[in-house]
Amino acid sequence: MFYFLLMLCAGQILIIFLLMWKVRRLTIALQKAKLIEEKEADLAQHRLYQEEAAYVMTLMYEIRSAVAKQEQALHRRALERTQRALPFSKKKLRLLFTEEEVHTIQTFWQHYETYLRKHWLTEKGKIKSVFRGAPHLPNSEYGQMVIASKNILPIFDELLSNLNSSS
Repeated sequence: MFYFLLMLCAGQILIIFLLMWKVRRLTIALQKAKLIEEKEADLAQHRLYQEEAAYVMTLMYEIRSAVAKQEQALHRRALERTQRALPFSKKKLRLLFTEEEVHTIQTFWQHYETYLRKHWLTEKGKIKSVFRGAPHLPNSEYGQMVIASKNILPIFDELLSNLNSSS
């Protein structure tokens, strides 16, 4: 009888040991799966940040292109298609860019908003469709817009160059 109880206890101890070993292996497997899932989530977040940063840069190049078109002739629609304000908050921009880059991006948009406000926006905030004067008359409304377009392009180019060199 003693021998039987001893074998029964040994069997139960073995079963407990095997169960603990199996639980440990499952715990390790779950931890590995969790780490892989976290890495995949981090990678997805990183890709999203890259796409958002590329989106900001694309918008800036679209603005530059729209302003450049104004040197040759009125291209109202080009300006209407541009983003008038920063697409993300400063907090979000800090996730996408360095502090220096955020400052450069904000400076770019401030110049653009000033350009629009001074030369293109009506009192109701709409893009003008008619300008007084002619492009070759520097004192006319049209001439002032052309001059402003020519003057702002080197500023945009420098800011974009700074962003490209820091990336």
